Amino acid sequence: MHVKTEATYRCNAEAYWEELFDAERRTRRELEGCDTVAFEVRQQRHENGVAEQESVMEVKVDAPGPVRKVFGQTTRIVESGTKKDTDDFCSVVFRSEKIGDKATMAGTLRCVEQSDGTSQVTLELDLKVKIFGIGGMVEKIVAEQLAEHFQKDAKWFNANYAK
Repeated sequence: MHVKTEATYRCNAEAYWEELFDAERRTRRELEGCDTVAFEVRQQRHENGVAEQESVMEVKVDAPGPVRKVFGQTTRIVESGTKKDTDDFCSVVFRSEKIGDKATMAGTLRCVEQSDGTSQVTLELDLKVKIFGIGGMVEKIVAEQLAEHFQKDAKWFNANYAK
């Protein structure tokens, strides 16, 4: 399943990337703005014009009973992002600690600065869940929750970002 969601952030592109790769501020955005249960940046580095960040988040599972049986009330997701300084996008991979290789979620987070000083940020992922009987249902739920999470992040960011 291909997932695409976008939002407008009230900052320029440079500020957006700076905020995304700032561990303290990203943690605050996740916990306060997105209702993430727990969030931690595990590792970061910026070498030779490439920024890398790995984070782990625990999110509530808002899904029907069969899906909660697999994932529980919450689930932990590992997010890995890599961005070259010269690119307007970041490659992202999400991995469920619970089901590992049974799910693949990979794509790009693109930030394009607009003429009015805002940035249009687009998340595009290819999502595949291989769990017999509920894979398609899980894909649909994940797609909906990713879009909701993305919109919550933009709303919180726009209300709290100090230029």
